[in-house]
Amino acid sequence: MTETNVPAITVFTPTYNRAHTLPRLYRSLLEQTFRDFEWLIIDDGSTDGTEALVGGWMSEGLIRIRYIYQPNGGKHTAFDHGVREARAPLFASIDSDDVALPHTLEAYLREWKSIDDTDRKNYSGVSGLCIDDRGDLVGTRYPFSPMTSDLVEIRYRWHVRGDKHGCYATGVLREHPFPHIEGAKFIPEGVVWSQVAKGRKHRFFNEVVLKKYIYESAGNQLTKVPNPSLHARTHAFWHQGKINDELHWFKSDPVAFLRSGCHYSRFSFHSGHDPALQFRQMIGWKSRTLWLVTLPFGIGLYCRDLWKIRRMQQQEAG
Repeated sequence: MTETNVPAITVFTPTYNRAHTLPRLYRSLLEQTFRDFEWLIIDDGSTDGTEALVGGWMSEGLIRIRYIYQPNGGKHTAFDHGVREARAPLFASIDSDDVALPHTLEAYLREWKSIDDTDRKNYSGVSGLCIDDRGDLVGTRYPFSPMTSDLVEIRYRWHVRGDKHGCYATGVLREHPFPHIEGAKFIPEGVVWSQVAKGRKHRFFNEVVLKKYIYESAGNQLTKVPNPSLHARTHAFWHQGKINDELHWFKSDPVAFLRSGCHYSRFSFHSGHDPALQFRQMIGWKSRTLWLVTLPFGIGLYCRDLWKIRRMQQQEAG
């Protein structure tokens, strides 16, 4: 395959100081049964020798690799950068501390091609299951396989829980970049998936396609949130969107929306937004009623956070 050929799938990896886990992902990509892919790495400001490490793999020439460095801006900026740079019509994002199984890319392409040609333009992508580093299934299986739903309905109507992994139409992702929130270094991925789900179906299948290393002590440095106040604005924005845009699913999963109501006010207080502003950000009487009902619990969570932050500061000072 020459460099001028367009690959079928872009495997995208955002990374930040993960030189110690990237070799594991690299080996899993070498083992893929489907070979027509590119590995696009967006380095979000690493200082641990990641560039030299990846450069060595590029010299080997065993798989097609593209490496791009950017100043540290957070995983969401790396993701948008990767979507813009992707050369393939399909886009599979794999974190730097996870690994693909040997059949992963082959399974994605198989499921994507199984969708009728005339209907494929109405799909956002395909998704399978994940296991953790102990070999246990992450969350629940899909009710049946394959099944057609969307990225929002699958949670509320079918109550599918836990991390899943998918391959998406690159063009669809380009239509729905992460929102720009000034100063934000972290925006929950759910913000984008909720937008992608609007008017787009998704194919789900009960096949394990990814191993997530969730028990490693280091965690994912691009998404780890040590303090609830650090990314409060983006979390408040996420829950605000869920309440305003998805509340028609309330009867299917009331607990999820009551939880979002609590967290919306909790993170809004961390962001300096008083109740009057929170009220104005709710659209319609149903959203405002939910906010009002859950407000006391949100205040309680906010006060608990303040207590924990003070304890943490006292421990660091002592």
